Amino acid sequence: MAKRTATATLLVSAMFALTCGVPANADVSPPTWTGTVQVTGENVYSNPPLGISFTADWNLSLTPTGPGSDDGVGLITDIPMASSGSVSYHAVITDGGFGSPCQLDDYYTGSPSTGSMGILYSSTSLNFDLLLDPYEVTHRSVYSGPTGSPWFCSNDDVTEVHRAYVPEAPSEWAGSAPLLCPDQEAVSGSLDLSRGGITEILQYAFQRSVPTGEDCGGQASVVKTVDGAAPALPAGQGFVFQIRQGASITQAGTILESGEASSANGGVIDLATDLVPGDTYQLCEVVMPGWMTTLGPPFFVVFNPSGDNSTVCTDFSIQPEETRSFSIDNQPPPGGLARTIGFWKNWSSCSKGQQRPVLDQTLAAAEPDGVRIGDLVLHGSTSRPNVSPDCLKAVRILNKSRIDNGKKMASDPAFNLAAQLLAAKLNLVAGAGVCPAAVSAINDAQTLLDVVNFDGVRHDKMTPVQTSQANALATKLDQYNNNVLC
Repeated sequence: MAKRTATATLLVSAMFALTCGVPANADVSPPTWTGTVQVTGENVYSNPPLGISFTADWNLSLTPTGPGSDDGVGLITDIPMASSGSVSYHAVITDGGFGSPCQLDDYYTGSPSTGSMGILYSSTSLNFDLLLDPYEVTHRSVYSGPTGSPWFCSNDDVTEVHRAYVPEAPSEWAGSAPLLCPDQEAVSGSLDLSRGGITEILQYAFQRSVPTGEDCGGQASVVKTVDGAAPALPAGQGFVFQIRQGASITQAGTILESGEASSANGGVIDLATDLVPGDTYQLCEVVMPGWMTTLGPPFFVVFNPSGDNSTVCTDFSIQPEETRSFSIDNQPPPGGLARTIGFWKNWSSCSKGQQRPVLDQTLAAAEPDGVRIGDLVLHGSTSRPNVSPDCLKAVRILNKSRIDNGKKMASDPAFNLAAQLLAAKLNLVAGAGVCPAAVSAINDAQTLLDVVNFDGVRHDKMTPVQTSQANALATKLDQYNNNVLC
């Protein structure tokens, strides 16, 4: 079986003016290539049953020496290339299983001197083809083995010179590179040109000029609907969207721009950030508990060190001069997304985050019964829904702390369970989707905290069985609050 390896490096510089968004290539100025194409590699083959093995090596440098022929609509042909370096080939041929002691060593060596390049280009792409011209090759055959009967192996060396390609050595390479908007001067990347068992990696880098006033960047816009209609929300409320870069489940990334879709703008946001074609960005939405969004799909929860899972994102990129429009529909509660303890303790009137008082409003919606956590009952205010009288107590429970003095109790299984249970019950009040596993965990958690007389300050000593149960229920409720249980 053949084993072939090769590497290729392309260092190219292109200086040109470019007009994006044209229907054909007539208005796109051609690239002018300079620099050197480096091609090195090895091709190894062995087949013992046939008595054949060979190794081919090449180490070449190719440099454009002229402009070639441009047809004016995107094709440049016959760009002359000067080549230096060497190509060699050594084959060993033995008896092939017939018992012959004879061996033939076949050598080819050559130094290509010329070649050509072709370029097919448009406003957004560049394809190239490199071809070596036939070159002079020295061919030497060496026969070895006994000269007497019955084999009479010849010991004569045969040397000849002719014009051809070295066997089993590549003579042509093709690839493509992004030719992005002229406001981006440097473009570089890596191409995998593996073929026919030969592994070739081609790395390229080229420069170009930036015409004054040229700008082929794009933008993004959002058309937000609620159940298919333009949003009808109270004044001051809306759906917050962000453009980020570098955001993921492990990185918050950089917020490039934010906008809010509301009744005032009909749910339409024209984001002004100039986006680079080909780069990856994230469109993110802050989704309140109980709501669902059609962002994506798929969407992912962006990393937040506080554990707040309300911001969901999807990756996107744009083409030159494109305004990428996202039509996103939200469905109101019930049946939407749940939110974590990190969300609830930050979206409150008594936190330092300056977000909307969603915690207070949800406690108000739970009146008159309030939200019970063990023996503790937390209340909101229907007359002042944005300011709950028990906001600080609720935030301290979510922070796994005592409600009287704020002392941290994160190592206490009962306080851990109380935090997850409070978030889960707030999610239910807000209209988050639920399933039997979540309902069972919520009921079991409330029963356990009730049994140990948990009141937010103290509780009865828990047995090992109760401690284990509290830890297991806290894990299950955390899964529910992170939308991975149901």
